[in-house]
Amino acid sequence: IDIIKTGIKEIFEKQSTFDEIHKRTCSQLVKAYSNVKIKDSGYAAFSFGNAQKWFNMTMKYIYIIGNCLLQFKDSYDKVNADFVDKYAIKNTDFWNKVHIPVDSYILQALWEDNNFNNKDLPDGKIRKKDGEYSSEKIKPWSQWNEEDYIGFWKHLSSVKQSPIEWEGPAWIEIAQKRNKQ
Repeated sequence: IDIIKTGIKEIFEKQSTFDEIHKRTCSQLVKAYSNVKIKDSGYAAFSFGNAQKWFNMTMKYIYIIGNCLLQFKDSYDKVNADFVDKYAIKNTDFWNKVHIPVDSYILQALWEDNNFNNKDLPDGKIRKKDGEYSSEKIKPWSQWNEEDYIGFWKHLSSVKQSPIEWEGPAWIEIAQKRNKQ
């Protein structure tokens, strides 16, 4: 919690360095859990992929809560009202820099997106001609290292103008598809 709290505080104070703070925070989380190993293998159980999921989910919840609070902003004291104004949905410059939580739903949504080049996903295992999305065709997000994630994010943020606004509907669409199967 302290690592994530410190990272978020820095991000809100220094918005222009989001990617740098994100990378450092996720690396600190990985280091903090480096002693947790997968039984009988000796491999680390907590990856950069896990760290991005924790941190990015926290940022997503702040985005959602901040925008819910807009309707009550007039009842806040000045400090809280200023914070909600500054960081709510109206501040697209800030929120378009925020990373989205990557999981198998997002990977499937990108697999099915003609604007996204699947060879830019970790391991280069994905090709549209391989048919439907399958977890066997891509390195699982929970096993991504820093290099996997950073490469993925750079490409995703160049393809999606507002990743945080794209993510919610994309995730829901895949959830609905999976529930029909």
